[in-house]
Amino acid sequence: MPHIECLVVIKFLTAEGRKPSEIHGRLRNVFKNASPSYSTVKRWAKLFEFERSFLDDEPQLKRPPEATTEEKITLVKGENLSDRRLTTKVIASRLGSSQATAPRISEEHLFTKKIKR
Repeated sequence: MPHIECLVVIKFLTAEGRKPSEIHGRLRNVFKNASPSYSTVKRWAKLFEFERSFLDDEPQLKRPPEATTEEKITLVKGENLSDRRLTTKVIASRLGSSQATAPRISEEHLFTKKIKR
């Protein structure tokens, strides 16, 4: 069952005053294994009952992506060419970036990989 359809059913039945256990039972009868779990139905019913009036998911707060600039790509390339024995940890510290940035730049932009020992 698609996510939005499930939310519509939960919202409607909650507005009718149905309990989450009854809503879950009705969804299980109709949609079998494709229905959401009881805890999911209970959580959404509670949200619709007390505070939520819309069906779309709220935007998630995510860590902003680290910018991969041409400057960083050039620095990683220079570090790789100057000393092949440098670890990605050392390269990342020289870039002032996270440890995931250097290998990602190497693999996605320079098409190389550092071999783990």
